[in-house]
Amino acid sequence: PTVFLYYFGIMLPLMLAIILPIGAAFVEDAQFAKAEYIFILYCVVLPAGVYMYGNSILSGRPPTYVAPEIPDNYPGLPKKGLMKVGGILIPYAIAALFTFFLISSLGFAGDFLQEQSIPAYDREILDQIPHVALPFGFTIRMFGIFGLIIGTSVSIGVFLWGKYSARKKAQDEIREMENEFKDAVYVLASRLGENKPMEEAIKQAIDFLPRSKVANRVFKTILENISMLGMTIESAVFDATYGALKNLPSQTIRSGLRIMVDSVEIGVNVAAKSLISLSMQIRNAHKIDEMLKRLLSDITVLLSTMAVFVAPVVLAVVSSLQTVIINSISSVSFGAGTSSNVDVPGFNTQGISSLFGQGDVAGASASPGEFLLIMGLYLIEIVTLLIYFNSQIEDSNNKLHTYTAIAKSLPVATIIFCIVAFMTNYSLAGISK
Repeated sequence: PTVFLYYFGIMLPLMLAIILPIGAAFVEDAQFAKAEYIFILYCVVLPAGVYMYGNSILSGRPPTYVAPEIPDNYPGLPKKGLMKVGGILIPYAIAALFTFFLISSLGFAGDFLQEQSIPAYDREILDQIPHVALPFGFTIRMFGIFGLIIGTSVSIGVFLWGKYSARKKAQDEIREMENEFKDAVYVLASRLGENKPMEEAIKQAIDFLPRSKVANRVFKTILENISMLGMTIESAVFDATYGALKNLPSQTIRSGLRIMVDSVEIGVNVAAKSLISLSMQIRNAHKIDEMLKRLLSDITVLLSTMAVFVAPVVLAVVSSLQTVIINSISSVSFGAGTSSNVDVPGFNTQGISSLFGQGDVAGASASPGEFLLIMGLYLIEIVTLLIYFNSQIEDSNNKLHTYTAIAKSLPVATIIFCIVAFMTNYSLAGISK
C-alpha cells in the first residue's frame, strides 16, 4: 500500500503536470490548466485523497505499545508557549512568525537584486524568469517564491519543534526507564524470592543497579518514603504528594508497581513469582515491538526517502519542465497561424500545426511562476502527510514523535526543492527560449 501511496501522491501529480498543458493545446477554450483549477487539484483534492488513503493503511497497523503522554506542566519543561534556545526562553509562536518574515524578506531582496543586475536594454529577460503577477502592479519572482516556500516550511518546523521537542525529550527518558523496568523488576523479584522483606529487597536492588534511572528515581523514592516518612508500601508508591509515581506518566511502570503492591500483601513469595512473570511479559512485549519495527523498517525508510528527497527533486524538475512544455507548444501553435510551411518528407506539417493550433496555450495554462508556487505549496502538504504516516507506522499513536519528525523533515525537503528548481530552471533556460 505504501507504494500505491507514492504513486498516488508523487507520480500522479508529475504526470498531470505534464499532461495538463498538452491537453490545453488540444482543447479549445480549455479551463482545466488554469492556475485556480491546478491549485484546487494539487492543494485540496490530491492531499485529501492521500490523507484518506493513508488513514486506511494505518488502520491495519497493529498497536503494540502506547507511548507515555507528557503533559504541558511536566517538571523540567519550559513554561507553556516558550522554548529554550541556548539557555534562553523565547516564545516559539513569535519565533516562527519572525522566521517566516525573515526568510520571505530575503527572497524578495533576492528578486530586487536580480532586477537591478539586469541592464535596462535587456529588461525582457525578466519576463522569462518564473514570476507571479499580483494586484496593484506587484510581482513576485523566483527568489520571492522560494522565500515564501522555505519561510513557510521553516516557520512550521520552528513552531512544532518549539512546542513538542522538550516533551519528546522527556518522553524518551521515560521510555528508557520503561526499558530498564523489566530488569529492575527481575532483580527485585530475585531478592524477594530469598524471603527478604520488601524494604531490604528494594535496597539491594538499588545497590545492584547503581546506574539505573528506575532504581534511582522510583525505587529510591519508595525506600525513602517507607524509612523516613513511615508510609505504607502503597502510599510510598501512589501517594499524590510524595509517591514515587508522582510526575511519572508511565502506564507500564504504574501497572507493574500496582502488581507489586497487591501481591506483596499476600506474601513475598507470591510477589516474587508475580514480578518474575511481569518481567518476562514486558520483555516479550518489547521483543514483539522491536520485531515489528524491523519488519516495517523497509517500508519506513522507503517512505521517508520518498518524502524528504525523491518528492522534492521530482516536483522541482517537473515544475521547470512545465515551462519548456508550454513554450514549445506555444511556438508550434504560433507556427500554425503563419503561412510559412516547411516541407518534410513523409510528414504532414499542416496537420500537425492545426492539431496544436486550437488557441493560446500559454494564456490557457498557469504561468511558470504560478505553477512553481503551487508545486511548492503541494510539496509542503504532501511531505507533511507522508512524514505523518511514516511516523505513525514507526510509532503508532505517538503525536510527539510525529510532530518532531515533521519539524525536522519539512524544511529539508523544501530547501532541496528550491535548490533543484533553481538549478533546473537555469539549465533549461536556453531550451525554453
